[in-house]
Amino acid sequence: MLRSLLRKYPFRSTPTLLHFLHHPIPKPPDESTAATTVSYLINSCGLSLSAAKKIHLKSTANPDAVLALLKGHGFTKPQIANLVSKHPAFLAARLEKTIKPKLEFFAGIGYTGADLGKLISSDPRLLSASLEERIVRNFHLLKTQLGSPAAVILAIAASSRLLRYYLSTVMLPNLQTLGDHGVPAPKIVMLVTWYPRVLMKKPDRFTETVKLLKEMGLKPTLTKFVLAINVMLGLTTATWERKLAVYRSLGWSEKETLMAFTKHPYRMLSSDKKIRKAMEFFVKKMNWEPAKAAAEPKLLGFSLEGGPFQGVFGRVAWKIISCDAASPLLVVLVGKN
Repeated sequence: MLRSLLRKYPFRSTPTLLHFLHHPIPKPPDESTAATTVSYLINSCGLSLSAAKKIHLKSTANPDAVLALLKGHGFTKPQIANLVSKHPAFLAARLEKTIKPKLEFFAGIGYTGADLGKLISSDPRLLSASLEERIVRNFHLLKTQLGSPAAVILAIAASSRLLRYYLSTVMLPNLQTLGDHGVPAPKIVMLVTWYPRVLMKKPDRFTETVKLLKEMGLKPTLTKFVLAINVMLGLTTATWERKLAVYRSLGWSEKETLMAFTKHPYRMLSSDKKIRKAMEFFVKKMNWEPAKAAAEPKLLGFSLEGGPFQGVFGRVAWKIISCDAASPLLVVLVGKN
């Protein structure tokens, strides 16, 4: 047998072959075992056939206990199916040490029933994070910043990664940067609560962004400053450059584009198609110069079809064409009336 293997694999070393002989590759589960596992996962966990075929179980004893615990905490069947398909390994996790303490902690801070199921099924990695060293520590850190458990839960809804990251080395330096540059405490709380993901960016990049926004003329005391941070750090460099190119192709100078961004940061999040369509309306139908639209970037966000501003734009276009003195501000006022 050994000689046969040496002839077949002449470049393998003898120790490697001996290891192969003494430690054969485990056999895949036989068809009957696999069929039983698939049936169990479909009936007990609500998985689809294709998802169930990807998971192998040695026994159903531990999974039964895990599923009973989840159901006892109010997890719905779709939530359990989603959780198992994303993170099947948790079915073999130690119940008393790994899963149960985490579920009890979350229940204790206000997550119950389907809300708890939604949190865990949307981010199964919470079950792998250390309870004491990560989840509990981060929760208390966030409560110190936000003031109440309810506020922390609101922030977690925006990004559950707040409970898994090392906030002391990522978020805290960024919060310090905001304070050092004059962002008021209420605005910082707003950023933590509604846009926590940007606070988990690398501190160097975060600091550069804050400085850049100040150089653009945005005042740190304004809500727009917080919104601009969220937009800039939410876009990749390539996407930001593409947006600048789109506005440039429509006749805006870079100065006008950046000025529009400081007035209404979320215009940089509009799709390229929506931007072009809005500019086509203002330039071709309303005879505006590109600079005029750049001065009122909020108008680019209005829906031109199928939305509440469709009829408004029809009336406004008629009035502007017949009145040379009309201003962008008048457009909004006429639309509201």
